[in-house]
Amino acid sequence: MIEESILKSNFVGRDGFRWWIGQVAPEEAQGSQINQIKDDKEDQSDPWGNRIKVRIMGYHSQDPEILPDKDLPWAQILLPSTAGSGGGGIFRSTRLTPGDSVFGFFLDGDDAQLPVILGIFGRPSTTEPLGPYSKPFKPYTGFTSKNQPSKYFLNTEVGSQEGARSTSLPLDLTKELVDKVNTAKLSSLVDKLGAELGEIKFNQEKIISSFDALGSIIDTPTVSDGISAMELASREIKTEMTNMSKDLKVLTEKMDTETIKAQFADVLGGINTEAFKLKTKEIQGFVKSQIEERKLNAKKHIELLGGGIAKDMMGKLQGELAEKANNGLKKTYDRVFAAVFAATKKRSIAKQAGIAAQAAFINPLKDFGKNVPCLLQNVLGGLGDAIGGIIDQLVDNVKNFVSCIIDQAIGGILNQIIGGLTKGIAPFIGGLSKILGGFSPGDFLRGKAANLMSIASMFKCKPETKLGAEQVQQKLLGVGPMQHLDSLVDNILSVANTADSLTEGLVGAVQGISGLGGGLGVFDFMNPSVSVPGFKSPLGECYGGPPLECAGVKLNIFGGGGFGAKAGAIFGDVIGEGVEAVGSLIGIDLTSGGSGYNAAPFIEIVDTCKQGYGATARAVVDFDPDSPTYQQVVDVIVITPGENYPIKDPGEPVVVDHVTIVNPGEDYDKDDKVTDNAGNEYEIIVDNFGRIIKVIPPNSAMVSAPEITEFPELIVESKTGFGAILRAQLKPRPPYQGEVKQVIDCISWNK
Repeated sequence: MIEESILKSNFVGRDGFRWWIGQVAPEEAQGSQINQIKDDKEDQSDPWGNRIKVRIMGYHSQDPEILPDKDLPWAQILLPSTAGSGGGGIFRSTRLTPGDSVFGFFLDGDDAQLPVILGIFGRPSTTEPLGPYSKPFKPYTGFTSKNQPSKYFLNTEVGSQEGARSTSLPLDLTKELVDKVNTAKLSSLVDKLGAELGEIKFNQEKIISSFDALGSIIDTPTVSDGISAMELASREIKTEMTNMSKDLKVLTEKMDTETIKAQFADVLGGINTEAFKLKTKEIQGFVKSQIEERKLNAKKHIELLGGGIAKDMMGKLQGELAEKANNGLKKTYDRVFAAVFAATKKRSIAKQAGIAAQAAFINPLKDFGKNVPCLLQNVLGGLGDAIGGIIDQLVDNVKNFVSCIIDQAIGGILNQIIGGLTKGIAPFIGGLSKILGGFSPGDFLRGKAANLMSIASMFKCKPETKLGAEQVQQKLLGVGPMQHLDSLVDNILSVANTADSLTEGLVGAVQGISGLGGGLGVFDFMNPSVSVPGFKSPLGECYGGPPLECAGVKLNIFGGGGFGAKAGAIFGDVIGEGVEAVGSLIGIDLTSGGSGYNAAPFIEIVDTCKQGYGATARAVVDFDPDSPTYQQVVDVIVITPGENYPIKDPGEPVVVDHVTIVNPGEDYDKDDKVTDNAGNEYEIIVDNFGRIIKVIPPNSAMVSAPEITEFPELIVESKTGFGAILRAQLKPRPPYQGEVKQVIDCISWNK
């Protein structure tokens, strides 16, 4: 022993490596150490970092009577380098629990007074906690008084937490959520944490489908005698870009950190843990992929439409060139024939000379016709990249896809097509200039839209039906029909030509032009300043930033062959106050009936804030030739009130002015009672068949009738009648004159 002491180096490893296996002692022996929190009830300072009491097999007695748990030595826990030491505020708490089997060595070798824990042996995973501590080296629960089992225990722990005295607690959730989470595989991101984080599934299907719902525009017409292929393609491109912008806005909102935190607050507690950061990153990564996929789908759709425009433009250009060439060849023949005949007086020689003059142009014409497919293919080949560049510029610079911005984007596509066709065709028609009479393909294609209106249909498989006056051309999901404005083609070509003229001497010097092929032109959407208030350019005022203010809700009455009908919105079911107030469309105040309507017009409900949805309305036209309101709109009925419409002007209090009978029903009695949800009572008049032919509301000028603050629903209380549909029509409350009382004045003679 003396020799061993003399020869001992006191250097770890040189005197041998004394390893051991032990079991973490129960909570009662650890004080507050096991929970890593200060217990004010105990005379103990803050728990000291990484130490815990361990009973070592083969060294400590298995009989707690001989060696009580409280007398066991403290074992220092050796941390991995990835956990941090605590310096610089970097530390990851240990996760040993009572009953865990650990592996370690003695720092002081054979003296065996300084045990160090190197690692831990895993336990079988279970959602059911084991029983309490009974004796050493028998498995028992790892739960403590501070870390108690839950009825619904999620088989995971939240990732790392900062702070030397933090602890990882199981997540106490609902059974439904636990079952859902525990059935999922562990996320691949877990390995990066070095801990077990159950894959908390977010609803990818909901994210994917969320942009296919309300607010999408649907084009209803097909190519017909009323709408050219050029016009239709321009509309569909505009619709696709508008829908894309709406979808990208919805998706972008889902990437917001606060939105994600609210979504997982019940699971992660909204805390800023590494687990939450990774889950946020995972969701944002998925949403980004959906954004790119939506942009790609828009690119493909617009590329298809643009390809159709390019083909039809090429066809129109070929037709115009053929006509010009035929006329030029005829003039060439006539000119040469006349000159030779005058010189020779021989018709046969003059004829041969005329034919020979024409023959000089035959080969250039053949070359042109032969190279048309290749020329068109080159144009189509570069179109996809140009459209992709346009979409990227729009997404990067534009915050609000207003109509003028999208018109510019379509103008850029047309410039790409026109520029490609013009440049590609130039080498082949150079030798034909003498017979074309100074014809310019670019000027022709950049001419007025009338040049393009005779373009053949690019949708050959679609039936060509005449668009009638009673048909609507666009619908907005959740809103209803949309009023179609005048032809887009003239406006788009005008802005395209202006943008093209601005590129002279500036190609490569203006943002985005060279990167997009140099054929688009200088447009506002290429400039990040387009989203800055007060932005102006040579193209006009086209501000593409967030709306500075919302004008509220407007009603457009269109179609039906007439004009002049006007109406205003009446709101109720109000939520919020002031500028935050929103509500439902509970009525429509018809201010002008217009004239000349041969069919019921459409009602477009326009929310400039783009936040309301669901309201629909129907116009009623007087078709009685003997009526003074013949072919006028006499009523506008609210079918569904919708919700969330901004209320910029609360307006005056309203009452029921009259009742429109949509369906009179049958078998009603004159004594039947009609009431509304505001408590007003109505008088009804029925005919001999029991049909309701008139409903009389209380006279608000003479009766203190309650004002209407929500969508009015009329209910008929009847034992026999059925089928009646009644709509209450609202008006501002008239001045109250007071109740009318009946006075009987009896005249008598005074004697």
